[in-house]
Formats: sequence, structure tokens, C-alpha cells
Amino acid sequence: MPYRDFSSFHNIKLLFGSPKEGLNFGYTCTPNFEPVQNPSFDDDFFLLFRRSEYAAQIELACCKIFKGLMGYGPELEIIKENNEFFIASRRIKNFREGCPDLKEQSEFQNIKGLAAMFIICYFLCETDMHSGNFGLQVTGKEQRTFRIDMAESLDYEMLRTTLTLSSLQKIPYIVEQHYHGVDESSLPQNYVGSESFQSEKIAMIRLIANTPFSFFEEIIRTTITSDFYTHQQIMLYKCLALVEDEEEIISMKNDFSNIEASECDIESLIKLLKNRHEQWQLVALEKNLDQDFSLANPSLFMKEIHLYCGNTSESEGDDELSYLDQGTIMNHSYSGIGFFSSPQNDGNEDNQSKADDFTPSEYLS
Repeated sequence: MPYRDFSSFHNIKLLFGSPKEGLNFGYTCTPNFEPVQNPSFDDDFFLLFRRSEYAAQIELACCKIFKGLMGYGPELEIIKENNEFFIASRRIKNFREGCPDLKEQSEFQNIKGLAAMFIICYFLCETDMHSGNFGLQVTGKEQRTFRIDMAESLDYEMLRTTLTLSSLQKIPYIVEQHYHGVDESSLPQNYVGSESFQSEKIAMIRLIANTPFSFFEEIIRTTITSDFYTHQQIMLYKCLALVEDEEEIISMKNDFSNIEASECDIESLIKLLKNRHEQWQLVALEKNLDQDFSLANPSLFMKEIHLYCGNTSESEGDDELSYLDQGTIMNHSYSGIGFFSSPQNDGNEDNQSKADDFTPSEYLS
């Protein structure tokens, strides 16, 4: 698959991490091409290292799905440089990471897409939900939610788990082995229980259920040409170069030898997602989708996390500094809100994948 390389950009500056010392790093840059004018974006980009072509393709595919369901989303493409892969993600204007700072109930109705984002990420089996990977674009009083960094989506282990009504009821106050939401210190109960949050949450649950699976399948087949087995092999080589302990090296090699390539190809991925979609359709028929607040309390939430994680890091994202912590606000966005309204100036035809002329956002009208 043809990709641009770094020659398409100039003024490339390291933003975080180190190419020599780790697997998480990225740059800021300016394109040598003229981006399609869009009032939601600035004209500069982030170049974010991805650990394999598969990881980059997963992110691009899930971005397309997000855009199809929400009606807007990040503007990005895959970049290949010296046989390494990056995501070029266009900077979102007025973007702030993490959950909104809600002080007044009058602000609740101005938050768009936050409930829907948590639901989409849960459906797509996204395992990296730390607050640096989502945020809101502030445009006047309205704040629109964007999901960024989706390379950890479509996780095979999470795809193999059984979907339950209880899980959907708990979101966003949810802790599972592969998916962590937030507690009330991030999103207060009076907001999560509000009509604006709950109606959006239930609408997205039903939208996903009512979306023909062909919509998801077409995006995956046309975007992902690599596979998870190849990704695992590449990760093994990268990690072996960073590890010195002989016992750990042997353990890593043994773990990889137990992976069946036939269970990690694109057909397996589609089969797993199709099964999840079918489970989702059944659960969405339930009349009781009432919010479960049982893990809203921060101490109970953290206690539940420790049951799964102990003292280990929640995700690989915890190992790299937040963009805000580095004094830089990271921006990646799109126009419109099409779970809300359709974007007007996408300009990225490759991200317009729709199966059978189906428009997911029509279910929300």
C-alpha cells in the first residue's frame, strides 16, 4: 500500500519520547502540501510513531468507523519512513485533553459526543483509555468530543470476551480486564445521570446495533492489509532489542511460539468483530439500559482496577508523558458532529468509506 514519507513535511521537531530509547515518540511538523481547508483544523500535523504497519492501519480503520458513526473525527493518514510507520494527525483547533471541567449543570447540554465516544471505544475493544487519548474541542459554548490515538483498538483478547448488559449499563463507570472508564472525580454523577448524557449513550448503543455489519467489514478489508501475527513478530524483535535479561528473552520467545498465525489473520479479526456485533444487537434490545453508578466512587473504582492490574501500569500510554504535561496542547479533529451533523469539508475521500450507501448517523435523527 503506497504511503507518503517524511519528505512530505518540513520543520519536523521531536515532541515527546526518543526514537533511540523507546517505542513511544512523536513529532510536530508542517506539511509540504496544502491541506484541504477545514475550520476545525490547523494546518500543521503530529507525526506519531506506530509500532507496526498493522497498528497504524488499525488506527486508520477505527478512525473511519468513528467518523462514520459520529459524523466527524480525526483527520489522519499513514506515513512510512525507513520501513517504520507513523500516523500523521492533523492538529485540532481549540482541543483540550481529557474530560471537561463541569461546574454548572447548565453546561451539560453543551457537551457533545462524550457518552458516544465511550460507547464506540467499548464496541471497538479499545484498551488504551487514558485521558490523553480523548478530549474536547471548544467552539464557543459547545464542546465536541474527539477520540485520538486508536492504535490499541480491536484488541483480540477483548474481542473474545462475552458482551454483557451490565457492562453497557456501567459505562463510563466501568472497570474490566481490558477496558477502564472513569470515576466521578472525572465525570460527576449528576452529569452522567443527566438526560443529555444518557440519551446520547443509549442512542449510540442502538446506532451501533442498527448499523449493518457490512459497514464495519468494508472499512476493515479496505484499510488493513497487514495482520496481528506480523505485528506480534515485529514487536518481539523490537522488544528483544531493548531487553537484556536472558530469562525474560526466553519467556518472550516462548510466548510468541505459542501464537497461531491462522488465528491472527484478517478473517479472524472480522469474525471476532462480527460475533461482537451480533452480541451487541441482542443486548441493545434490552429495555433496561439504566445507568449503573456502582463504580462511580473513586476508591471503589481504584479497588476494582487493582483486582485486574495490581500495581502495573494501566496501559502503554501511561509510560509516555501527556502532551499537556509537556506544555503542548495536542489537537486532532474534524468538523460537524454527525452523530450530530455531517461534516462539510472533509476533503479526505479515503475516510468516506460507507457500505451499501449506508449513513450510520441517520439512525440518530
